[in-house]
Amino acid sequence: HRFTSTPALKDSGKYEDLRVLQDSPLFGLSECYRGQDGGVRELSTSPPGLNVTLRNYQMQAVQWMLDHEQRSSISEQYFVKVPMQVSSLRRGQAAVKEEEKSLYYCHLTGNLQEEPPSPNVGGILAEEMGLGKTIEILGLISLTSAASKAWQAQPVAAGSKPRGGTLIICPVSLFAQWENELKTKLNDDSQLSIYKYHTNRKIEQAKAMAAKHDITITCYSILNREQEGAVDPHNKSNRITSPLKEIDWYRIVMDESHAIKTVTSKQSKYCCSLQAKRRWSVTGTVMQTKHDDLAAILNFLKLSH
Repeated sequence: HRFTSTPALKDSGKYEDLRVLQDSPLFGLSECYRGQDGGVRELSTSPPGLNVTLRNYQMQAVQWMLDHEQRSSISEQYFVKVPMQVSSLRRGQAAVKEEEKSLYYCHLTGNLQEEPPSPNVGGILAEEMGLGKTIEILGLISLTSAASKAWQAQPVAAGSKPRGGTLIICPVSLFAQWENELKTKLNDDSQLSIYKYHTNRKIEQAKAMAAKHDITITCYSILNREQEGAVDPHNKSNRITSPLKEIDWYRIVMDESHAIKTVTSKQSKYCCSLQAKRRWSVTGTVMQTKHDDLAAILNFLKLSH
């Protein structure tokens, strides 16, 4: 499907170049994810770090996620940078900032905005239940383990957050299932260390432990409890910043992400406050009862304004 009419461009003669771009194949949604031969891109073989062989559609999904993580922005393909002429009056004042020289046009919504697209990458993995979303996520983690380890090993500036691997957040009902999948589906070749963050005991060591592992897994109930701070082990009446918020994560995966429900829920606020460039929402029911259900997920992906 393609968008052939955009309100922002109607009756406007200023952006003829955008009309040309809008009618080009670049803006066809069906063209957004194709290989050079016109077919859907997929892995050539299953990830070597897995004990299972992926099906074709799963290899397509993993390749899709890999490609999206290599973009400069989650929404870069939907934006065009539009040069903007600065008035002579403005030019005569202080130096014009670089960000004031352009606007950004989104061909999906027809909006012009001053802010560049979000620098975050990732997206929504929204396959139906039973198709293997967990395995696809593990395939992604396995294939990027070397890059993640190298990124974690880089020195950070004084005062900066320590770097962690992939943080997986799931409902408490699926915690044991994730543990089992991590134990049985990842082979020895993957060489991935796993840390289970499920209590706030030994909270002083929790940040260091989570940061040095490749995968940290926790559940939404913990986030709900620690949104306003974790319990200080030295003074139970005090609250200190949750250790997971004190880490710069390589990637965050929210499994069953519809669980955060609304942008005002504690889980939603907690997930949005976590630091990571790569952010994935995994759910088979993106919208449960209304369109607003999508807002919390878009908020997590840093796509809301």
